[in-house]
Amino acid sequence: MSQFLSNQHRPLFYCCPGMGAGSVDRARIAYRFPRVHLLPFHQTPQVFANLPDQALVYLELGFHLDLTKPRRDFD
Repeated sequence: MSQFLSNQHRPLFYCCPGMGAGSVDRARIAYRFPRVHLLPFHQTPQVFANLPDQALVYLELGFHLDLTKPRRDFD
């Protein structure tokens, strides 16, 4: 993850469905990688539709997600 987020040559985005704005991971990423755009999950459809050229997105699927059930109302 650190290697991925250290890329200095492309626009970087991080998304973790279901993680609130106050999560430790999001705070750590914001501190260590200030160039990375932290995406609120509810805005991902709009952001994904308008990503800049060459953008990289780190999509983290946490253990808290039940991948057997569709859900659209994340925090």
